[in-house]
Amino acid sequence: MMNIFSRCIAPMGLILALAGCASSSIGNSYYLLNAAQTADEQQTPRIDNSNQLLIEPVVLADFLNQKFLVMQKSNQLYVSETHQWAEPLAGSITQAIAEELRTDLSDWRVSKSRLNPGDRSAYTLLVAIDQFHPNDKSQVSLKGSFQVRSGKDLVIEDHFFISQALKQDGFSQSVSQLRDLLSQLATQISSELEAIEG
Repeated sequence: MMNIFSRCIAPMGLILALAGCASSSIGNSYYLLNAAQTADEQQTPRIDNSNQLLIEPVVLADFLNQKFLVMQKSNQLYVSETHQWAEPLAGSITQAIAEELRTDLSDWRVSKSRLNPGDRSAYTLLVAIDQFHPNDKSQVSLKGSFQVRSGKDLVIEDHFFISQALKQDGFSQSVSQLRDLLSQLATQISSELEAIEG
């Protein structure tokens, strides 16, 4: 009786254990572009006469406007169904740019919500993104354009292409470095904004 048990039941236990390992290894991975802010990192109120910047929601290329991460190989895009954004990407990018600009433009009031229509020195920023993904050459890239308006007047219009070699393979590293590219973009935007006010 013991011999039957060891020949039939023990191998079944091993099969079930391996099946459990296999099923856990093919689960989905979810990525956040922004770390949670602490109360100390929130923007402090600006004085009334500071310049004001409203950040409109980022506009994404259609292939980026989805929950799955993508990778480019030559002229083809590959969608990973197991690697997904934890939050809508357009909102996460808008938030990241706002956080960076609040740091870079310390004497500006930066907001993602509507400013008072009568506010003077109020600018509006609109960013459009065409690329925001890794490629098969072990790089991440950020490409697009931005406009700054003062009322109906176009004050700044510029294009950007920022890339960086991946420090290691994998989507987790890609997401971290894509966030760094947004920081570089915010530095470019803030420099141009300070130049028109300087």
